[in-house]
Amino acid sequence: VNSVLFEPLGFAREDRLYSVVNVPPARAMTTRYGHINARHVHEWRMHCKSCEDVAMAESTSLTLTGGSEPERVPGLRVSYNFFRTLGVRPAIGRDFRPEEELPAHSREVILADSIWRSRFAADAGIVGRALQINGEPYTVIGVMPRDVRLPVGDQWGAGSGNVEAPQPMIFRPLGMDVSKAHGAGMNNYIGVVRLRPDVQPDQALAELHSLIATYIKQYKIELTTALLPLHSTVTRRARSGLWLLFAMGVAGWLIVCTNVANLVLVRTAGRDREAGIRLALGSSRAELFRLVLNEALVLVAIGSCLGLLLAYAALR
Repeated sequence: VNSVLFEPLGFAREDRLYSVVNVPPARAMTTRYGHINARHVHEWRMHCKSCEDVAMAESTSLTLTGGSEPERVPGLRVSYNFFRTLGVRPAIGRDFRPEEELPAHSREVILADSIWRSRFAADAGIVGRALQINGEPYTVIGVMPRDVRLPVGDQWGAGSGNVEAPQPMIFRPLGMDVSKAHGAGMNNYIGVVRLRPDVQPDQALAELHSLIATYIKQYKIELTTALLPLHSTVTRRARSGLWLLFAMGVAGWLIVCTNVANLVLVRTAGRDREAGIRLALGSSRAELFRLVLNEALVLVAIGSCLGLLLAYAALR
């Protein structure tokens, strides 16, 4: 519950991060959100004053050759500013440059930490190395940090409904000029927006709509744009199950507490003779109460310490 629902995703100022999705018209009889158009992202990226940055990506599958046998790995085609928008940077090497998003210059890749370790034995000199991907040469320019885990599937807020999609292992540029993309259809892209610190989502959404109003009118687009907090879209399918699990854990904990309390009461009830002797020797009722309380506190302290140690070991 803590790690999924309460802890941040690991992105800088992630409360400013939103997924951009398309909402189908009411007559479509579906509540599933859709991906977005590349040309729309270009307009938002270039002109949205409410947005600190706007980026997009598309899932893909890549064939990595050059080893003992070809390996099919999940990948992500990303705009040059994708990682900048999320607020992460490569642990080794550099990020993509703007010109590397274009078709003639998109021969660079960034590796996920997992494939860097499993396939390349965590080679510190991986930057600059040539790889054969889909039968074409690419150059490694960076490796992402180990703790970076991106949303997958419909955790971006829109998608195929597959929340068990694998983490991408290779990131390559889009390889397209988004300024020349068609303004309607081709809604294939994940969209992510970082809002400026002083901007509210409703204000940004109104500006996003206004920037693509020409395309909406020209092509009679019935889809509408929406902004979804990135953290809530990642965790929304896990929330009910995790809260139920949490409730079960609390119930078990309360049962244990009740059992221990009953054992303490039974033990106390059997100490009448001891209490009588102490009173006869001059002890007050307050002193007897203090004695029982101290014994209970020692029990609580020992139990809590053991429980914390066990929890620490188990969580690791």
